[in-house]
Amino acid sequence: MNAQIPDCPITCLTVDVKTCARMLGLGMRSTYRLVERSYREQSPLRVLRFGAAYRISIASVVKLVNNSTLEHVEFGG
Repeated sequence: MNAQIPDCPITCLTVDVKTCARMLGLGMRSTYRLVERSYREQSPLRVLRFGAAYRISIASVVKLVNNSTLEHVEFGG
């Protein structure tokens, strides 16, 4: 899955947390909870971490949206 992100000069395979939040229509707090849990479990999102920066696989975001509803995803820490 490729997506052209306006501030990315090449086709990106990952997005930052802010972009992930926009893609999912979630607030930053809920998105960080989801991303941090997904980093530990690698589910439901595939997450890479470089220092303090998280990068989220676009394909996993699309899969989450297509295969489930966010009502079934728990964001609690």
